[in-house]
Amino acid sequence: MPQVSNRFFVTAIQDGQVASGYLRADRSLQQFYDRDTATCAPDWSVVMSGGVDTGIHPIITAYTRLGGTIQAPQTNKWFWNGQEIVFSGNNSTNFTYTKDGTNYPLFVKGTNPQGLPTLKINGNLAGWNASDPQTVNIDQDIISNQGTMEAGGDSLAYAMDIVVRLSQLVATNGYWGDISYDGNSVITSPDITSAAGKVKLLPSLYLGTTAQAAADFSVKWYIEGVSDYSGYANPTRFDTKKSGTQDAMSLTLTADDVVDNVTVRCDFFDSSDNLKCSAYIEVDDAQDDDEMQITHPGGESNANLRKDESVTFTIWMCSRTDVTQIKNGYTHFKVKLLSSTGATITSQIGTPDADGYMDITKNNVTVIGTTVAAKAGQVTIPYSVAHNNGDSISGVIVAY
Repeated sequence: MPQVSNRFFVTAIQDGQVASGYLRADRSLQQFYDRDTATCAPDWSVVMSGGVDTGIHPIITAYTRLGGTIQAPQTNKWFWNGQEIVFSGNNSTNFTYTKDGTNYPLFVKGTNPQGLPTLKINGNLAGWNASDPQTVNIDQDIISNQGTMEAGGDSLAYAMDIVVRLSQLVATNGYWGDISYDGNSVITSPDITSAAGKVKLLPSLYLGTTAQAAADFSVKWYIEGVSDYSGYANPTRFDTKKSGTQDAMSLTLTADDVVDNVTVRCDFFDSSDNLKCSAYIEVDDAQDDDEMQITHPGGESNANLRKDESVTFTIWMCSRTDVTQIKNGYTHFKVKLLSSTGATITSQIGTPDADGYMDITKNNVTVIGTTVAAKAGQVTIPYSVAHNNGDSISGVIVAY
């Protein structure tokens, strides 16, 4: 049951009610900045054509739940790197930018058809201000949603984060991959919400800041932590070279493919079958009862470290509708560490197996207050590991 580190949970328990949630984006939240040309890839800014914005803008949705039911929050606010985003109508007023002589909001808020809060990234987050190098933004950003859920007359607070990974291109001949979700009327979100639900993933390859034609590359898809796909329907969807149009290279996942959450990897190959890069994204099955929780003493599964500091993450399995219902049937945990560029970190906290995973120490740990214990996995990450791998790493967790 793979789980990636950019899925976050904060849970409030009051009178048996549980308010929880997570943020999900409709495409990979990864952007590169080329200092030489002052351009970003992908370009998330407004692109006007015939009076219509045709630009690519990631949309983040706040999936808030009361118990096991997804429902709109009572109140909510959006934050960027800890600063509240102030809106006039739906447009941000304290974060704006100018392009072609026109001022645009950096963020636009809204709601999806279920009434859940959404935030559109309406401009580029990566960038370098030559006149003030202190404002350089090429590491990672945190976008947060905080609010309350109404339960029997009480207000239960929640908070959740998602990471936007930003990097400076060392050279414009570097390849990197991007994965987006199909947004058509049949497949409408990155979550599977019914037994008949499905999610379609679309690959894109960039050379520097230039998108490559689909005919010039091919892909292979994998579910992290899975080495044998014989038990899957249509197993040739995985670990098999796909080429042609972007649609022909896509991957569709169904409810049978996902338990709780899976991390999907896409490997990109050039026309000579050379592996150029890999990209990762996660898919959640919102109908499954099994759910993974990741916490550390300072919060959930996002930590900021200073020199000589470390953080210990605790991972356990529980019921989606009640985090106090521990599922101790999961007795094995393992982790794969990824650098800021998505490359597997092959050492520094342990010796990985052939797939890049390391076993995690298992302990009986109190995970909810002082009353509920679980057979939990624990992994400690020192500052040096993050610093030596681009100052920003992520971890793919597998429980089984």
